[in-house]
Amino acid sequence: MNGYEAGWFFRKFGQNRFMRKKMIFFMCVFVLAVMLTECLYFHHVLSRDESLVKSDVVVVFSGRGKRIQKGYALAGSGYADNLLISRETRKRLNLYERKYALPEKVRSITEDKARTTFENAFYAGRIISKNQFKSIILVTSIDHLPRSYFCLRCILLGAGVKIQTCGVERPPVKGRGWFKSSKGLKMIYNEMVEFWGSLAELAIYKLNGALPGNHPSDTRIVQHLKALLLFDVP
Repeated sequence: MNGYEAGWFFRKFGQNRFMRKKMIFFMCVFVLAVMLTECLYFHHVLSRDESLVKSDVVVVFSGRGKRIQKGYALAGSGYADNLLISRETRKRLNLYERKYALPEKVRSITEDKARTTFENAFYAGRIISKNQFKSIILVTSIDHLPRSYFCLRCILLGAGVKIQTCGVERPPVKGRGWFKSSKGLKMIYNEMVEFWGSLAELAIYKLNGALPGNHPSDTRIVQHLKALLLFDVP
């Protein structure tokens, strides 16, 4: 290698190394900006305290029992004339209606297909659009609220539907905000990680125009990532 060739090689190597460093720097800045945006969004949703007003329908993303109880309590107190629970079977809904008596004017609606939070939003959104509901109260666990609200807002984008939120099941932490406790922080962290899973479901649906046939969590890589990234919160 003569002197000219050696000089060209080292200049090229130096330029490539500088470009790599520059690319890595901007990637780090982008990732930090995205993480900060997500943190601010979660804080905004979790810290607001809405005064609920009457809506067309109470929508419950079911799971633990207090969500169901709160949904029936709101519908029974006159906050809506319709109650939609996703996901739940009609048989289970009949049991709930015997336990939490609803006024005769309140209509209960079943959605029994959803497998994930995104699919809760997808199927609930179809029912909301079909019935031309224009205002809803979304009920779910408080830590689950940012992800649930985001998914439902994306599905109903442009439909002119007003979404109020009602979170339940705050951990019993005295003297400070619940999400500042060790358990609360773990719950929020898990939701922030799973938020990206819901975003991936949304992106796949937009690309394919259909929901996947298999449950998204059935894939080995998703199971591995969950075991690696998520806290085990009792």
